[in-house]
Amino acid sequence: LSAALCYVQNVWIIHAFVNEKIQFVRSKVRRLFFICLPICIGNSVSTYIVNMPKYAIDDMGNDILQMQYGYLVLPILTINLLSAVIYRPIVNKLSRFYYDGEFQRFFKEILKQMMIIGILTLIIVVGGYLIGLRLLGFIYGVDLMESMPAFMVMLIGGGLNTVSAFFVIVLTIQRAQNELLISYIVTLLVGVPIAATLIQTYGIMGASILYLILSICLDLLFGAFILLAYYRKKRAVGESC
Repeated sequence: LSAALCYVQNVWIIHAFVNEKIQFVRSKVRRLFFICLPICIGNSVSTYIVNMPKYAIDDMGNDILQMQYGYLVLPILTINLLSAVIYRPIVNKLSRFYYDGEFQRFFKEILKQMMIIGILTLIIVVGGYLIGLRLLGFIYGVDLMESMPAFMVMLIGGGLNTVSAFFVIVLTIQRAQNELLISYIVTLLVGVPIAATLIQTYGIMGASILYLILSICLDLLFGAFILLAYYRKKRAVGESC
């Protein structure tokens, strides 16, 4: 359905706004396909990574633990949504900084966004400690206070996961989609062997620790590849001068 709608939009409707003749160039479509393929596969792997604690609990067949995890993971979406509203509007600006060779401003903007995400995460962690878990317990009609340590770990992991989501945008700007896929695969290989052991040993805290480990792993890999892409770009700019 999505492909059909894209075809209608780009072949039929667009003629009402643009007089240019649209041509289907097979070589360019093939090139675009292979450029986007790592991003597509990476997004699928990313979805599995984010939900790995949930899937590991499913494999255990522990419905009570699954329900408890569902309660605690809900506020993480708040961090992601609030942060996305802030950093998505600056994508165009980051792109201009990077491809105009203004690397100092590029990294300054990245640090600024990381600070904003950090502040939002801190506010949500404090709010979660003071009233968040009580409010969740009130909404769902259950006592969640004994899960406070796991909840705090999960909120911190949510903040780090938001940083990794921002890094995905930065790497996409740098056209480092292959590095994105590599990072996701490495993180998957780190998480899969330890998921069941952590949750079986530590319960809900194990699920929270797993989420935190996965977020840290993505942040470190993405950060390293951002710097690697920058050095490659800087070297290419120097050689062209």
